[in-house]
Amino acid sequence: ETTKGELAVGFEKLLRQLWGKPRRAIAPWAFKDLVAKFASGFDGYRQHDSMEFIEYLIDGLKEDVNRVKGKKLYVERADSNGRPDGVVALEAGNKFLLRNDSVVDDIFVGFLKSSTACPEPDCRHESVVFDPFLSVKVPLQSPQQLSETTFVVTVFPVANSLSAAMKLSVAVKKYGSVDLLIAAAAKAAGLQPEHCLLVELYQDRIYKFFEASDLLADVGPSDILVLYELRHPEAFQLSTVHRWGSGEVVKEGDLVETMLAFASNSQDSHELRRGVSGKVLSVDEDGDASIKFDGIHEPQWVFRDFLGNLKTDLNMDSDEKRLCPHDNKAPKRPLVPCSAKEYTLRELVDAFHPGYSLQDLRDYWRDSMKPTQEPEGPPPRSGVVVFFRDTSERLFGAPVVFDAPRQSSAQQLADAVSEELAERLGNDAPREWTLFKAYNIHRLAEADERLLPEDEDSNDDRWLREREYLVADWPEEAPEHVRQLLVAAAPQEPASNSDEEKDQSVDLVRCFGWLTEQEQLSEHDAVYCCKCKEHRQMFKKVDLWSVPPVLVLQLKRFAEDMRQRLSTPVNFPLEGLDLRQFCLSEAPAFPADGCVRAGQRVRIHGLESAAGQKLNGLEGVSRYLDSGSGRFCVQLAESDPSTEWKRMKPENLEALSKEAGPKVEALFDLSAVCKHIGDARFGHYVAYVRSTVDGKWRLFDDESVNEVPAEEVARQRVGAYVLFYVRRDIRPESWAS
Repeated sequence: ETTKGELAVGFEKLLRQLWGKPRRAIAPWAFKDLVAKFASGFDGYRQHDSMEFIEYLIDGLKEDVNRVKGKKLYVERADSNGRPDGVVALEAGNKFLLRNDSVVDDIFVGFLKSSTACPEPDCRHESVVFDPFLSVKVPLQSPQQLSETTFVVTVFPVANSLSAAMKLSVAVKKYGSVDLLIAAAAKAAGLQPEHCLLVELYQDRIYKFFEASDLLADVGPSDILVLYELRHPEAFQLSTVHRWGSGEVVKEGDLVETMLAFASNSQDSHELRRGVSGKVLSVDEDGDASIKFDGIHEPQWVFRDFLGNLKTDLNMDSDEKRLCPHDNKAPKRPLVPCSAKEYTLRELVDAFHPGYSLQDLRDYWRDSMKPTQEPEGPPPRSGVVVFFRDTSERLFGAPVVFDAPRQSSAQQLADAVSEELAERLGNDAPREWTLFKAYNIHRLAEADERLLPEDEDSNDDRWLREREYLVADWPEEAPEHVRQLLVAAAPQEPASNSDEEKDQSVDLVRCFGWLTEQEQLSEHDAVYCCKCKEHRQMFKKVDLWSVPPVLVLQLKRFAEDMRQRLSTPVNFPLEGLDLRQFCLSEAPAFPADGCVRAGQRVRIHGLESAAGQKLNGLEGVSRYLDSGSGRFCVQLAESDPSTEWKRMKPENLEALSKEAGPKVEALFDLSAVCKHIGDARFGHYVAYVRSTVDGKWRLFDDESVNEVPAEEVARQRVGAYVLFYVRRDIRPESWAS
């Protein structure tokens, strides 16, 4: 939107300061405040992307000096429908000028040719459109690299020594689900995907069990991924008792859990950690909820706008009853009144809260209480994870994962662990370990409840938890060869690819090759084919059609999710960036002999009415476009007052220039470099600029300005983020030839 000239005036004042005397460093606070006045995103001291600012500034300036006044016309982008490219491109240029006509457009606007082709053999419909650009976003990876993502996965085959672990690099489509990664890793390891379980490790513990439907977009490139082959992988699939609903709408009695850390809205506010359970006590007429959270004495208010930070346990509305175990044991302490009774989850919570924490009651109902109705199919099994702890109560090594019958005694579970560890560690491994039950996966190192208590019968059948977490440690230190085996098998965080990228530099011209390379859209990005009447994975291609006098290039260093910065070194020429092989036309963006715009001499033609035919052939000057009527106001004689100007449709005007102007060669010289120092979260910007006065390069770093050699500019291959190139035909004379 226009700033009614304020941005242009403010920028002009800044330029006068910069070029005025005495020459000194300028802190542009007034201009920054002016920008923030119209774009609140640039307010304050937050980190900002320099390209976003450049785009806002160029777009804002061109709107402020736009010769098209008033409400802009609605203009549809025209398809080629088999017409020659030159005709369609000229039509696109004229339509652009109906909404945008300024000196800024003349400097920065070029056109891209975008082609899509239907892949269906019986269709093959091709669509060609021409789109304007103020800057070109240049990829630093090939289309294949952009459409794929690579993960490092450590694979543990079933019933093998830990020494058989494999570390694989697996490439899959970016926008798929986790089942694609499981299938690819399993295939590379020679395993059956349906027998595999994928997990993420963090600080030597399992942070996440992946489900096949989870999105790959939520898996980070540095996540530690492990694929376990299992005899019964279904043992680790969550049953319906683990399912959650949205907390955006809650009701009295709901059981909720925080999905992230945030502060409550009570006057005496408390910081709510991630994973804290709570019970909704009441909901007022505004939708705000009063909730009693574990570990906080007073109920806390959570306003409606923050309820999305919660999830609700769907089992609170379930009629499923579960049977309390006969041994009267609850986690850590007995629930004596519960012995051999049946409860729904809501009944259990109502009966024993707040005497017991909501988290303990949920875990007890889910993991220790047996369903009153036997599930259909084969006997259920539990997933078992064994972690290893040293004498300083720190976890180490790779966890061992397997499964066991859900109905097992403690002794049977211990025997299953011994058998599994013997296969993993070797039959000669000392078995003096002690097993401890862990109830909180985030506090494994503190587990202190023995699996086999000395004063209890360990042969009674129990109902194991769906996922049983155990911690094994030795009386003293783990035997050295066992420790070495566990540590050697433990997956490590994937190495940063920055070191590899330092040795994999690319030329800027090659990046343009990737930009213009044909690619097929993924199923996720399929578009509608107007001929097939179906969504298709089209073949897509982008080409440069016309280039502007000043070409702004953004090197795409940041991933779409902004979590990663690419440190790929880019070799960019200071002189002679030759893009002629990628540019399909030598015509300017707005040819003088084909584009009608304000201030241009024109001839009237094509009018069919009796009065209009008298105007055909008359020449004049198009003064401005009246956006209200969509017509140009044409002054036929210099003496004609504005009241006598003729209002003509664009299609009834012909540009009088006999030539389109000189041919434009896509050959450029570097004018400036915006360099980013830092990572995707924060950083610092400096600029290298070549003077139009003396042709020398200077480094601008806050208030520091220093002359630098051209060689230093060329060395900014990793930091270069935005490049400004000047077309050779308008190269400053001070730069010499």
